[in-house]
Amino acid sequence: MVKHAFALATSALLLSGTAFAAPAYSITTLSPDGTTRWTHLNNAGAATGYLGGQGYIRAADGQLTLIPQLSDQPTAITAFGDNGAVGLMRVEEGPPQNVQETGLWRNGVVESLPTLRTTPDGLGYGVVNRISGNGLPAGTSAVNGGFYDDYGNLIPYTHAATFSNGQVHDLGTLGGNFSMGAGINDNGIVVGFSLDADDRRRSFIYRNGAMQDLGLADNYYAFDINNAGQVLANSGTSTASAVIWQEGETTTLSQPGYSFSSASAINNRGDVVGRLFAPGQGGAGFLYSDGEIVLLAGLLDQPGWTIRDVTDINDSGTILGVGCQGSDCSWVLLTPVPEPATYGLLGTGLALLALAARRRRRSD
Repeated sequence: MVKHAFALATSALLLSGTAFAAPAYSITTLSPDGTTRWTHLNNAGAATGYLGGQGYIRAADGQLTLIPQLSDQPTAITAFGDNGAVGLMRVEEGPPQNVQETGLWRNGVVESLPTLRTTPDGLGYGVVNRISGNGLPAGTSAVNGGFYDDYGNLIPYTHAATFSNGQVHDLGTLGGNFSMGAGINDNGIVVGFSLDADDRRRSFIYRNGAMQDLGLADNYYAFDINNAGQVLANSGTSTASAVIWQEGETTTLSQPGYSFSSASAINNRGDVVGRLFAPGQGGAGFLYSDGEIVLLAGLLDQPGWTIRDVTDINDSGTILGVGCQGSDCSWVLLTPVPEPATYGLLGTGLALLALAARRRRRSD
């Protein structure tokens, strides 16, 4: 009987682990009035976004913190780190919308970013596109040289860069005049895209002091990387799906019945969120986990919702996106919760293990 009880307990616990593999999600509405747009989510459960054009941080408990504007002008949020740092950028209104000012807001202070451009024309700037879990910003910096646009404005060339200790570090290009750092992990490995010597847009990974072409098609751009070295890249077309690249191997994020996918983020567990697109339909939010793509609407613990858009996922599995009930849409947080069956199986398993232990003590 003791062996039988132990076997039942073990089975129950194993089954409970299986239930955790496909979590249900609770849904929390962030902006029911539709006037807010949320952009980033960090591992502390905080999000950045805009209320009436003004940037805010929403803490996990719902408390709002105002993000300062650059020169008291409308300012874009470009990145959000686990340490609470925020990348900021201000552009001039109207064509050609040149970048006018950038900065990094952390510990209550706006820091100006150094630049690789040394010509005294006022066009030098750096932009933070991602902040690693340990606080290293990556993005792009203006360099010397440039081209004139259709309005006669000089547009500087830019290089992928990291920013630390008041310095900017040039990551170079794949042979062309332009590159951009779009993602960085805690190991300081940067991914992004660059023009090569033939002016083709190529995805790159920068590590060990060198920039390497990922070997993806010209229309792909890498924009995110996790600590396991999994790189997320989207296609610039509506005919090819997002891919995960890892050491030369690619996994295509596609699903029967849909034309293509567009990914938004990857976490350190390898979970990916994004949208699937079918002909004549809007996007449908998806989760890729353990080799499976699942529509998020089918994982919600409340009926009647669809997930139209997804922008971010953190290491806890919390997802930031847009949910709709019919035609009423709002920004939402999706939080993974154990399925009800999990609690029952887990409780049964623990009770049977306790029973087995008591019987063993009696038999000794």
